[in-house]
Amino acid sequence: MTVSSTASQGFGRLIGIRGRLVLIALVAALPMLILALVIVAQLTDSKRQAKNEALLYAGRLLLESVDKEISRYVYAAEMLTVSPALLADNLSEFRSEADRTLAALPFAKIQVADRNGRILLDSTAAEGDPPPLADADVLAAGQRAVATAKPQVGYLARTLAGETVIGITMPVRRNGVIVRQLIIEIEPRQIRALLDAQHLPEGWEAAVADSNGRLVARSLPGEWAGRTISPSWRALLGREGLHEFFTPEGTLKVSSAFPSPVTGWTMAVGQPKQIFEAPIVQTFQFAVGAGLIVITLSCALAAWIAKGVIAPIRSLAASAAALECAERITVPRSGIPEFDCAFRAFDDAARLVIAHQRALHDSEERISVAQDAAHAGIWEWRIADDRQIWTDPLFRLYGLRPRTRRPSFETWTAVIDSADRDRTVKAVEHAVAARREFEVQWRVTPAADAADRWLLSRGRPLVEEDGAVERYVGIVIDITDRKRMEEAARAGEVRLLHAARLSEVGRMAAALAHEVNQPLAAVANYMAGARRMLDQESGPSLRLRKLKDAVERANVQALRAGEIVRRLREFVGVGDSEKTVEDARSVLQDAALLATIAAEHDGITVRTAFTDSGEVLVDKIQIQQVVLNLVRNAIEAMAGAPTKHLTLSLQQRVGCVEFRVGDTGAGIAPDLFQRLFSPFSTTKPGGMGIGLTVCREIVEAHGGKIWADSVPAGGTVFSFTLPLLRSELTLAEQGVA
Repeated sequence: MTVSSTASQGFGRLIGIRGRLVLIALVAALPMLILALVIVAQLTDSKRQAKNEALLYAGRLLLESVDKEISRYVYAAEMLTVSPALLADNLSEFRSEADRTLAALPFAKIQVADRNGRILLDSTAAEGDPPPLADADVLAAGQRAVATAKPQVGYLARTLAGETVIGITMPVRRNGVIVRQLIIEIEPRQIRALLDAQHLPEGWEAAVADSNGRLVARSLPGEWAGRTISPSWRALLGREGLHEFFTPEGTLKVSSAFPSPVTGWTMAVGQPKQIFEAPIVQTFQFAVGAGLIVITLSCALAAWIAKGVIAPIRSLAASAAALECAERITVPRSGIPEFDCAFRAFDDAARLVIAHQRALHDSEERISVAQDAAHAGIWEWRIADDRQIWTDPLFRLYGLRPRTRRPSFETWTAVIDSADRDRTVKAVEHAVAARREFEVQWRVTPAADAADRWLLSRGRPLVEEDGAVERYVGIVIDITDRKRMEEAARAGEVRLLHAARLSEVGRMAAALAHEVNQPLAAVANYMAGARRMLDQESGPSLRLRKLKDAVERANVQALRAGEIVRRLREFVGVGDSEKTVEDARSVLQDAALLATIAAEHDGITVRTAFTDSGEVLVDKIQIQQVVLNLVRNAIEAMAGAPTKHLTLSLQQRVGCVEFRVGDTGAGIAPDLFQRLFSPFSTTKPGGMGIGLTVCREIVEAHGGKIWADSVPAGGTVFSFTLPLLRSELTLAEQGVA
């Protein structure tokens, strides 16, 4: 008993749990492996049989397609042999019938020859041209057709041009006697198209060979018609079934072969034997996979047998993982006191961890709410490995969905607007290199339909005990509203400055008008006195009359200048200007007269078109001042232009008249159009930038509008409108009603 017990203990130590599991796995795997081998053999035979059937089926389809296509040409030839026009030797009418037939027969031509093979008609030759000579192969086929009185279908012919065609020769009988030959020549690419239409799997090949061992078509790239096939291939001609043969390139192929009862051709569909035998390799791979599955199942069986030992260990590992995630663990009953004690200890630790985790989660939620309310986000950056931590509000500030991107320096730079990226990145890099705090402002890359958003980021280094800086922490704040308020404040300040400058200009204009008005009154008085003195002179002198006319014109313009100054004072001052009912054409023609004199002096061609008119309620002097100002600007714009044309036009619109001043100058830059009528905006050296502003104020005070347009050919057109008197009266009546 002692010896037996010792031997038993020694054997148990020799074959432990691991050894016993291996032994069980081998015993369980042996029948599985035998079964796998049987399955492999069956699958191999099944794959081979399926391949054979596929090749045979593809061959039959190819035979059917080719015979059907050739039969279509044969049928057309038979119909043409009984054509009344052909039997009556009316070749001109028969040619038309042949052309209609060819419309349905691609890649073909029709010839008519006499019994001796001399070509009488060729569908490819122009009418009136001499018919071409017959090919040798066509002549031979024709002789056979006449001798045997049978159609010759599917022979290959070599044309005089060196091309290979497929021929069909039909004897034409008149009263039972063969009098003509009808020949249809088909290009081999038509058969090649049929081969391509089979959509054979990759690696398969289809070919057609005639009874003389020459290729009619082949599905490989290149010209194959007329080429000789290999001897082993020639041995298969006229035989049906599956065969092996070598191609002209020396490749061994497995192919199906079917002879055609229509043409005598042999159709072959095959693939390289190496590819054909590929299923065996795949089956072997399947066997390997099956073996792996058997081994896996055996291991699973061994694991199941050892479950009583391994289950407590796995429960312990699962409990440790749950403890790491701060999840509550369920203490199982394993029946092993040591495991049960460890599970209880883990459960107590998990309770503490979960409580701390919940408190931390609540704190993070409160911080997140505070960040959203303040439009802010918090980040931490470990410089060594470029690991960053972003809060969810920070993701949203960057325009990203929380936790959809890995936070990093590269991710941060990608959301910065390209206009601010280089400046912002350099500022941060310099601060990190110097181990100091930084504060940068930048814009987020906007979406297609979103406005710019400004962010401010502050970062502070965390210095370790040894003085090294391994991390930065910081905050990002949305300062878009602040930026907008700053921009609004700056814009308001600019507007206040402009208003102050306009007010000063108004005071200066009033003072200047007052000062200038006195000399102009004196000039007018002197001119009036000179006029009276000239009237006292006697004698009808031409020179005297011209002098009187000049003095009269000078007096009128002096009075006009005084009136302009008076109107300017009234315009600058408070109150309405004096308006009268005027004819629009008369008002603008007076202004155009002065403009014409100034323009012609500078070599400018003036064109006027005052076709329309109408009554307007205006201050005549102010409106003429607007016209003169626009004309003066146009003349100055054409100072260096090669072509100088000034165009003045007046047209009546709906409820208003429109006056236009066009020039052929250099035009106005696009960026100036938005502020063209703004105060102090000018492109002229020394200009004050108030001329167009005054024009706009005058026109708008009269209820009109003023604008400018660029001319594509060069130049600018200024236009302004004045409301017609009848339109104003209608609006007034409607207001009273």
